[in-house]
Amino acid sequence: MMLRVLIVLLAACAAHPRAPVLSVEVGTVTYTLVDTHRMDPVAPGKPRTWSVELYYPSERTPVHDHYADDRVLVAALVAEQYYGATPAELNGWLTKPAFAETGAKPKAHGKWPVITLSPGLAFARLNYAELATHLVARGYVVAVIDHPYLGIAHVGDAIVTADADPVLQSENPADSLPRVREWTRDISVVLDDLAATPHVPGLALDLDHVIATGHSIGGTAAIGACDDARVRGCVDFEGFIEGIDCLEHGAQKPILMAFSRAKGRPATLAPGAVDPMDALRAQLAARGQPVWVAKVTGGSHTSYSDSPDVLPRTLSRFGGELMTPSRSFDVYTSLVDAFARGTLESALQRLPEVAAHQ
Repeated sequence: MMLRVLIVLLAACAAHPRAPVLSVEVGTVTYTLVDTHRMDPVAPGKPRTWSVELYYPSERTPVHDHYADDRVLVAALVAEQYYGATPAELNGWLTKPAFAETGAKPKAHGKWPVITLSPGLAFARLNYAELATHLVARGYVVAVIDHPYLGIAHVGDAIVTADADPVLQSENPADSLPRVREWTRDISVVLDDLAATPHVPGLALDLDHVIATGHSIGGTAAIGACDDARVRGCVDFEGFIEGIDCLEHGAQKPILMAFSRAKGRPATLAPGAVDPMDALRAQLAARGQPVWVAKVTGGSHTSYSDSPDVLPRTLSRFGGELMTPSRSFDVYTSLVDAFARGTLESALQRLPEVAAHQ
Protein backbone atom coordinates (compact mmCIF):
# COMPACT_ATOMS: atom_id res chain seq x y z
CA MET A 1 0.00 0.00 0.00
CA MET A 2 2.81 2.42 0.96
CA LEU A 3 4.66 1.69 -2.30
CA ARG A 4 1.49 2.43 -4.30
CA VAL A 5 1.09 5.83 -2.54
CA LEU A 6 4.73 6.67 -3.24
CA ILE A 7 4.33 5.84 -6.93
CA VAL A 8 1.20 8.05 -7.14
CA LEU A 9 3.05 10.96 -5.49
CA LEU A 10 6.03 10.63 -7.82
CA ALA A 11 3.72 10.56 -10.83
CA ALA A 12 1.93 13.68 -9.59
CA CYS A 13 5.24 15.50 -9.17
CA ALA A 14 6.26 14.54 -12.69
CA ALA A 15 2.95 15.78 -14.11
CA HIS A 16 3.06 19.07 -12.13
CA PRO A 17 6.72 19.97 -11.62
CA ARG A 18 7.39 22.51 -8.91
CA ALA A 19 8.10 26.02 -10.20
CA PRO A 20 11.70 27.08 -9.61
CA VAL A 21 12.19 29.16 -6.48
CA LEU A 22 13.75 32.43 -7.60
CA SER A 23 15.80 34.49 -5.20
CA VAL A 24 17.77 37.73 -5.26
CA GLU A 25 20.42 39.47 -3.20
CA VAL A 26 18.95 42.94 -3.64
CA GLY A 27 16.36 44.58 -1.45
CA THR A 28 14.23 47.60 -2.21
CA VAL A 29 12.09 50.11 -0.39
CA THR A 30 10.07 53.05 -1.74
CA TYR A 31 9.15 56.15 0.23
CA THR A 32 7.72 59.62 -0.34
CA LEU A 33 9.56 62.89 0.23
CA VAL A 34 7.77 66.18 0.86
CA ASP A 35 9.82 69.37 0.56
CA THR A 36 7.82 72.05 2.36
CA HIS A 37 10.37 74.71 1.37
CA ARG A 38 9.44 74.44 -2.32
CA MET A 39 6.11 74.37 -4.08
CA ASP A 40 4.83 72.02 -6.76
CA PRO A 41 5.64 73.63 -10.13
CA VAL A 42 2.19 72.87 -11.57
CA ALA A 43 -0.22 72.72 -8.60
CA PRO A 44 -0.05 76.06 -6.72
CA GLY A 45 -0.18 75.82 -2.95
CA LYS A 46 1.01 72.21 -2.76
CA PRO A 47 4.48 71.31 -1.46
CA ARG A 48 6.92 69.67 -3.81
CA THR A 49 6.47 65.89 -3.44
CA TRP A 50 8.16 62.91 -5.04
CA SER A 51 9.08 59.26 -4.51
CA VAL A 52 12.46 57.64 -4.03
CA GLU A 53 13.22 53.95 -4.45
CA LEU A 54 16.28 52.55 -2.71
CA TYR A 55 18.02 49.39 -3.97
CA TYR A 56 20.52 47.84 -1.58
CA PRO A 57 22.59 44.67 -1.03
CA SER A 58 20.54 42.15 0.94
CA GLU A 59 20.68 38.67 2.30
CA ARG A 60 19.55 36.09 -0.25
CA THR A 61 15.78 36.43 -0.38
CA PRO A 62 12.95 34.58 -2.22
CA VAL A 63 11.22 36.73 -4.84
CA HIS A 64 7.54 37.50 -4.30
CA ASP A 65 7.41 40.90 -6.01
CA HIS A 66 6.95 41.58 -9.72
CA TYR A 67 8.71 43.95 -12.05
CA ALA A 68 5.55 46.09 -11.90
CA ASP A 69 3.16 45.76 -8.98
CA ASP A 70 1.19 48.96 -9.65
CA ARG A 71 -1.73 48.05 -11.92
CA VAL A 72 -2.93 51.66 -12.11
CA LEU A 73 0.45 52.80 -13.45
CA VAL A 74 0.65 49.93 -15.94
CA ALA A 75 -2.87 50.75 -17.19
CA ALA A 76 -1.74 54.34 -17.73
CA LEU A 77 1.32 53.15 -19.64
CA VAL A 78 -0.92 51.01 -21.85
CA ALA A 79 -3.28 53.93 -22.46
CA GLU A 80 -0.50 56.23 -23.64
CA GLN A 81 1.21 53.51 -25.73
CA TYR A 82 4.32 53.97 -23.64
CA TYR A 83 7.42 54.10 -25.84
CA GLY A 84 5.80 51.90 -28.47
CA ALA A 85 5.46 48.86 -26.20
CA THR A 86 2.40 46.68 -26.85
CA PRO A 87 -0.32 46.15 -24.21
CA ALA A 88 0.82 42.53 -23.90
CA GLU A 89 4.41 43.62 -23.24
CA LEU A 90 3.40 46.19 -20.65
CA ASN A 91 0.91 43.91 -18.88
CA GLY A 92 3.61 41.24 -18.88
CA TRP A 93 5.52 43.39 -16.39
CA LEU A 94 2.80 42.54 -13.83
CA THR A 95 3.91 38.89 -13.82
CA LYS A 96 7.61 39.30 -14.62
CA PRO A 97 9.65 38.44 -11.48
CA ALA A 98 11.20 41.42 -9.76
CA PHE A 99 14.93 42.04 -9.63
CA ALA A 100 14.74 43.13 -5.98
CA GLU A 101 12.51 42.15 -3.08
CA THR A 102 10.67 44.74 -0.99
CA GLY A 103 11.88 44.96 2.58
CA ALA A 104 14.61 42.32 2.28
CA LYS A 105 17.09 42.18 5.16
CA PRO A 106 20.18 44.27 4.30
CA LYS A 107 23.52 42.53 4.02
CA ALA A 108 25.84 43.06 6.98
CA HIS A 109 28.56 45.50 5.97
CA GLY A 110 30.15 48.81 6.85
CA LYS A 111 28.89 51.91 5.08
CA TRP A 112 27.79 51.44 1.48
CA PRO A 113 28.65 54.18 -1.06
CA VAL A 114 25.61 55.70 -2.74
CA ILE A 115 24.66 56.27 -6.37
CA THR A 116 21.73 58.53 -7.21
CA LEU A 117 19.90 57.94 -10.48
CA SER A 118 17.71 60.56 -12.15
CA PRO A 119 15.45 59.18 -14.92
CA GLY A 120 14.99 60.40 -18.45
CA LEU A 121 12.06 62.54 -19.53
CA ALA A 122 8.74 60.63 -19.52
CA PHE A 123 10.35 57.43 -18.20
CA ALA A 124 8.73 55.51 -15.36
CA ARG A 125 10.86 54.90 -12.26
CA LEU A 126 10.35 51.15 -12.51
CA ASN A 127 12.33 51.09 -15.77
CA TYR A 128 15.57 51.51 -13.82
CA ALA A 129 15.10 48.51 -11.51
CA GLU A 130 17.25 46.05 -13.46
CA LEU A 131 20.00 48.61 -14.06
CA ALA A 132 19.95 49.51 -10.35
CA THR A 133 20.40 45.90 -9.29
CA HIS A 134 23.46 45.58 -11.54
CA LEU A 135 24.92 48.63 -9.79
CA VAL A 136 24.08 47.13 -6.39
CA ALA A 137 25.97 43.99 -7.41
CA ARG A 138 29.06 46.19 -7.77
CA GLY A 139 28.80 47.31 -4.15
CA TYR A 140 26.51 50.34 -4.03
CA VAL A 141 23.19 51.48 -2.67
CA VAL A 142 21.19 53.10 -5.49
CA ALA A 143 18.56 55.80 -4.99
CA VAL A 144 16.26 56.17 -8.03
CA ILE A 145 14.63 59.58 -7.73
CA ASP A 146 11.16 60.03 -9.23
CA HIS A 147 11.51 63.80 -9.71
CA PRO A 148 8.23 65.75 -10.01
CA TYR A 149 6.95 65.80 -13.60
CA LEU A 150 10.18 64.35 -14.98
CA GLY A 151 8.79 60.90 -15.73
CA ILE A 152 5.43 59.21 -15.35
CA ALA A 153 4.36 58.38 -11.81
CA HIS A 154 1.36 57.27 -9.78
CA VAL A 155 1.05 59.93 -7.08
CA GLY A 156 -1.89 59.57 -4.71
CA ASP A 157 -4.94 59.04 -6.91
CA ALA A 158 -3.41 60.63 -9.99
CA ILE A 159 -1.03 59.72 -12.78
CA VAL A 160 1.50 62.56 -13.06
CA THR A 161 3.46 63.00 -16.28
CA ALA A 162 5.82 65.45 -17.91
CA ASP A 163 2.95 66.44 -20.20
CA ALA A 164 1.29 68.16 -17.23
CA ASP A 165 4.10 70.73 -17.04
CA PRO A 166 3.79 73.25 -19.90
CA VAL A 167 7.43 74.31 -19.48
CA LEU A 168 8.57 70.84 -20.53
CA GLN A 169 6.62 70.95 -23.78
CA SER A 170 8.95 73.51 -25.35
CA GLU A 171 11.19 72.40 -28.22
CA ASN A 172 13.95 74.66 -26.88
CA PRO A 173 16.05 72.84 -24.23
CA ALA A 174 16.93 76.18 -22.61
CA ASP A 175 13.30 76.58 -21.54
CA SER A 176 13.58 73.49 -19.36
CA LEU A 177 16.65 74.69 -17.44
CA PRO A 178 14.63 76.07 -14.47
CA ARG A 179 13.12 72.59 -14.04
CA VAL A 180 16.54 70.98 -14.39
CA ARG A 181 17.86 73.15 -11.55
CA GLU A 182 14.96 72.04 -9.33
CA TRP A 183 15.64 68.39 -10.13
CA THR A 184 19.28 69.00 -9.18
CA ARG A 185 18.09 70.44 -5.87
CA ASP A 186 15.97 67.29 -5.36
CA ILE A 187 19.18 65.22 -5.33
CA SER A 188 20.56 67.21 -2.41
CA VAL A 189 17.24 66.98 -0.56
CA VAL A 190 17.29 63.19 -1.02
CA LEU A 191 20.79 63.06 0.48
CA ASP A 192 19.64 65.24 3.42
CA ASP A 193 16.77 62.85 4.01
CA LEU A 194 18.94 59.73 3.77
CA ALA A 195 21.25 61.22 6.40
CA ALA A 196 18.34 61.90 8.74
CA THR A 197 16.02 58.94 8.18
CA PRO A 198 16.84 55.20 8.40
CA HIS A 199 14.52 53.99 5.64
CA VAL A 200 16.09 50.52 5.88
CA PRO A 201 16.96 49.59 9.48
CA GLY A 202 20.48 48.21 9.66
CA LEU A 203 21.57 49.71 6.32
CA ALA A 204 24.53 52.09 6.76
CA LEU A 205 25.26 54.60 4.00
CA ASP A 206 28.45 56.46 3.15
CA LEU A 207 26.97 59.81 2.23
CA ASP A 208 30.37 61.44 1.88
CA HIS A 209 31.07 59.44 -1.27
CA VAL A 210 28.04 59.89 -3.53
CA ILE A 211 28.06 59.58 -7.31
CA ALA A 212 25.16 61.38 -9.03
CA THR A 213 24.07 59.79 -12.31
CA GLY A 214 21.26 60.45 -14.72
CA HIS A 215 19.73 59.46 -18.03
CA SER A 216 18.98 62.01 -20.74
CA ILE A 217 17.69 65.23 -19.15
CA GLY A 218 18.11 63.46 -15.81
CA GLY A 219 21.82 63.38 -16.66
CA THR A 220 21.74 67.14 -17.18
CA ALA A 221 20.32 67.49 -13.65
CA ALA A 222 22.93 65.08 -12.26
CA ILE A 223 25.86 67.20 -13.47
CA GLY A 224 24.59 70.11 -11.37
CA ALA A 225 24.71 67.92 -8.25
CA CYS A 226 28.51 68.16 -8.28
CA ASP A 227 28.07 71.46 -6.39
CA ASP A 228 26.93 69.40 -3.37
CA ALA A 229 29.90 68.73 -1.05
CA ARG A 230 28.82 65.11 -0.55
CA VAL A 231 28.86 64.32 -4.25
CA ARG A 232 32.31 63.18 -5.42
CA GLY A 233 31.51 62.93 -9.11
CA CYS A 234 28.70 63.20 -11.65
CA VAL A 235 27.79 61.03 -14.63
CA ASP A 236 25.58 62.19 -17.49
CA PHE A 237 24.28 59.59 -19.93
CA GLU A 238 22.95 61.36 -23.02
CA GLY A 239 21.82 64.60 -21.35
CA PHE A 240 22.35 67.97 -23.03
CA ILE A 241 25.04 70.23 -21.55
CA GLU A 242 24.37 73.63 -23.11
CA GLY A 243 23.22 76.25 -20.62
CA ILE A 244 23.98 74.38 -17.39
CA ASP A 245 25.36 76.51 -14.56
CA CYS A 246 28.75 74.85 -14.16
CA LEU A 247 29.70 75.70 -17.74
CA GLU A 248 30.19 79.27 -16.56
CA HIS A 249 32.68 78.54 -13.78
CA GLY A 250 33.92 75.02 -14.53
CA ALA A 251 33.16 71.76 -12.79
CA GLN A 252 34.02 71.47 -9.11
CA LYS A 253 34.22 67.65 -9.23
CA PRO A 254 35.08 64.97 -11.81
CA ILE A 255 32.48 64.50 -14.53
CA LEU A 256 31.81 61.71 -17.02
CA MET A 257 29.60 62.34 -20.04
CA ALA A 258 28.63 59.30 -22.10
CA PHE A 259 26.96 59.24 -25.50
CA SER A 260 26.00 56.11 -27.39
CA ARG A 261 25.43 55.06 -30.96
CA ALA A 262 24.53 51.72 -32.50
CA LYS A 263 27.32 50.09 -34.49
CA GLY A 264 27.08 50.75 -38.21
CA ARG A 265 25.09 53.96 -38.04
CA PRO A 266 26.64 56.83 -40.05
CA ALA A 267 28.72 59.41 -38.20
CA THR A 268 27.02 62.67 -37.23
CA LEU A 269 30.13 64.78 -37.88
CA ALA A 270 31.66 65.39 -41.29
CA PRO A 271 35.26 64.19 -41.66
CA GLY A 272 37.60 66.75 -40.08
CA ALA A 273 34.79 68.68 -38.40
CA VAL A 274 35.28 69.91 -34.84
CA ASP A 275 33.22 68.04 -32.28
CA PRO A 276 31.24 70.66 -30.30
CA MET A 277 31.39 68.35 -27.29
CA ASP A 278 35.13 69.01 -27.08
CA ALA A 279 34.52 72.71 -26.51
CA LEU A 280 31.95 71.98 -23.81
CA ARG A 281 34.31 69.52 -22.16
CA ALA A 282 37.04 72.17 -22.11
CA GLN A 283 34.67 74.65 -20.43
CA LEU A 284 33.73 72.12 -17.76
CA ALA A 285 37.42 71.34 -17.16
CA ALA A 286 38.33 75.01 -16.61
CA ARG A 287 39.03 74.41 -12.90
CA GLY A 288 41.32 71.51 -13.59
CA GLN A 289 38.90 68.75 -12.63
CA PRO A 290 38.96 65.63 -14.83
CA VAL A 291 36.13 65.71 -17.36
CA TRP A 292 35.67 62.62 -19.50
CA VAL A 293 33.69 62.22 -22.71
CA ALA A 294 32.90 58.58 -23.52
CA LYS A 295 31.43 57.34 -26.78
CA VAL A 296 29.82 53.92 -26.59
CA THR A 297 29.43 51.84 -29.76
CA GLY A 298 26.54 49.39 -29.70
CA GLY A 299 24.37 51.38 -27.31
CA SER A 300 21.62 53.93 -27.73
CA HIS A 301 20.04 56.96 -26.09
CA THR A 302 18.07 54.76 -23.68
CA SER A 303 20.77 52.25 -22.79
CA TYR A 304 21.26 53.66 -19.26
CA SER A 305 17.95 52.17 -18.17
CA ASP A 306 16.20 48.80 -18.37
CA SER A 307 15.42 49.37 -22.03
CA PRO A 308 17.88 46.77 -23.37
CA ASP A 309 15.69 44.15 -21.67
CA VAL A 310 12.14 45.54 -21.42
CA LEU A 311 11.92 48.31 -24.08
CA PRO A 312 14.31 47.16 -26.83
CA ARG A 313 12.56 49.12 -29.57
CA THR A 314 13.62 52.38 -27.92
CA LEU A 315 17.20 51.34 -28.73
CA SER A 316 16.72 49.85 -32.19
CA ARG A 317 14.37 52.43 -33.75
CA PHE A 318 17.26 54.22 -35.48
CA GLY A 319 18.85 51.03 -36.77
CA GLY A 320 22.37 49.72 -36.36
CA GLU A 321 23.85 46.83 -34.42
CA LEU A 322 23.33 46.78 -30.64
CA MET A 323 25.00 45.01 -27.75
CA THR A 324 23.14 42.16 -26.11
CA PRO A 325 21.20 43.23 -23.00
CA SER A 326 23.60 41.43 -20.66
CA ARG A 327 26.63 43.09 -22.24
CA SER A 328 24.90 46.46 -22.19
CA PHE A 329 24.23 46.29 -18.45
CA ASP A 330 27.82 45.21 -17.91
CA VAL A 331 29.31 48.04 -19.99
CA TYR A 332 27.21 50.85 -18.56
CA THR A 333 27.54 49.81 -14.93
CA SER A 334 31.28 49.18 -15.45
CA LEU A 335 31.62 52.79 -16.59
CA VAL A 336 29.88 54.10 -13.47
CA ASP A 337 31.81 51.80 -11.15
CA ALA A 338 35.21 52.58 -12.66
CA PHE A 339 34.48 56.31 -12.60
CA ALA A 340 33.44 56.09 -8.94
CA ARG A 341 36.63 54.22 -8.03
CA GLY A 342 38.91 56.48 -10.07
CA THR A 343 39.97 53.60 -12.32
CA LEU A 344 38.26 54.65 -15.55
CA GLU A 345 41.42 54.76 -17.63
CA SER A 346 42.40 51.18 -16.83
CA ALA A 347 38.80 49.95 -17.12
CA LEU A 348 38.65 51.13 -20.73
CA GLN A 349 41.03 48.32 -21.66
CA ARG A 350 38.25 45.87 -20.73
CA LEU A 351 35.56 47.84 -22.56
CA PRO A 352 36.33 47.75 -26.29
CA GLU A 353 32.92 49.30 -27.01
CA VAL A 354 33.97 52.53 -25.27
CA ALA A 355 36.24 55.25 -26.61
CA ALA A 356 36.88 57.94 -24.00
CA HIS A 357 39.13 60.92 -23.62
CA GLN A 358 39.80 63.46 -20.90
